[in-house]
Amino acid sequence: MATVRTPVLSGITEFGEVTGATNYAGGTDVPYGATERNGVTIVITGEDVDVQSGQNLVLEDSFASARSIEMTARLQHVGLMNVRDALGMPASALAGDLSMATDEVLGLNGTNMGSETKHIYALTPGPISTRRLEAHNCKQRAGMTLELASNDYVRLETTWTVIDAGSGVNEMQITDAGT
Repeated sequence: MATVRTPVLSGITEFGEVTGATNYAGGTDVPYGATERNGVTIVITGEDVDVQSGQNLVLEDSFASARSIEMTARLQHVGLMNVRDALGMPASALAGDLSMATDEVLGLNGTNMGSETKHIYALTPGPISTRRLEAHNCKQRAGMTLELASNDYVRLETTWTVIDAGSGVNEMQITDAGT
């Protein structure tokens, strides 16, 4: 159990997906490239039900009726492979290979966007070493922002919704490395 408060932490090291993991065990990190300074935002929202009776002016109870977790990533590396992955699309949506001197073509359509479930992660500095934030079962939200400007980086912003991971599995996990 944590007993010491730590100083302010700053920065993001990496954002990407984990392939080949079982729940939160094993797997290989596949980074999506450089992020903006405000690279990842995690928002937990919910709805509460307040219980109040006519005999009391003070709430008698309050309980959660719904909770949701979303992770938004802002990436500077916007190759078509990252655009494909940020849109939650299958590997088959991208054809060609620039490293083989052939055009890359990403086919966007309503049935392939958001069709893939991903295990995503973010790495930041932690109190001693690295802090790892990961969500095992995520789907890309409808839409994505691809910002094109003549005087700045090309940016990609995408939001992922954390889906119920199943019985006994955390929807999200935050780990501070001890070494």
